[in-house]
Amino acid sequence: MGRLRLQLLKSSAVWLLAPTWIALNAVIGSWTSQSVFQLVQRSRVPRFPTQVLSGGVEPVAISIGAGVGLLVFLGGLVFWGNRFKRFRRTTIIAFGIAGGFAMLLGVAGINHSQGLDWPIVGALVLVLLSGLFVLAGATPAALGLLADMTEAHPEDRGAMMGLYSVFLGIGQILGSLMAGFSADRLGFDGLILVGFVLLAVAVIPLGQLRASEHIFDDHARARGAGIRPYRLRLSFADPCAYRSSSSQACATIRRTPRWRRIGS
Repeated sequence: MGRLRLQLLKSSAVWLLAPTWIALNAVIGSWTSQSVFQLVQRSRVPRFPTQVLSGGVEPVAISIGAGVGLLVFLGGLVFWGNRFKRFRRTTIIAFGIAGGFAMLLGVAGINHSQGLDWPIVGALVLVLLSGLFVLAGATPAALGLLADMTEAHPEDRGAMMGLYSVFLGIGQILGSLMAGFSADRLGFDGLILVGFVLLAVAVIPLGQLRASEHIFDDHARARGAGIRPYRLRLSFADPCAYRSSSSQACATIRRTPRWRRIGS
């Protein structure tokens, strides 16, 4: 059992999504844990007088803003969750990251909106909410991709999901620590800076993840056709090396990229 878990940790497929998964959860952790503290803090001599969002925001305004943001985020979850048949999961993740950048630009504009007319501030709020709506799609897309990845390790599916639960916690903690350190020195701009850095990290492995995405999709189709491999790796071989229950299933897999069965 221990050897199987060690082989799981050594699998390149297991670690393929990890950087993006950790970075996205770190973004969430950085904002959920530190943004409220920055918004409500009060002092006789403001440390960051040029930043509108660095202190002095009324709790009622924060509650209203959080409620609106939550509704927009939930709407994005529903909308993008129904787009898996039209877009690849990595495409939706890329859209989500782009939306995250737009959201941060909107927040940065609002944070330095002193002296701006209300129509301009309203446009910045619209950019923020639109970015949040698109960013919400990255969550179901990443979860769907993770579910497809577990198809390659059916006997270790629970361990794999548990491993990514640990990665989720690591991302939340990492994001909270980074945001706290940066916000203490740069105010609300520190939160924005951390968000940009983490989203940039999430983008880095996305190209490789996209290049391998068809592997998980084909494997899921193969299992649906009655083909039951024990373990897969990123290579090509005779499709009938599977333990197929019928010639029809074997014919089905011949029309898709092929795999080599390893282990037993």
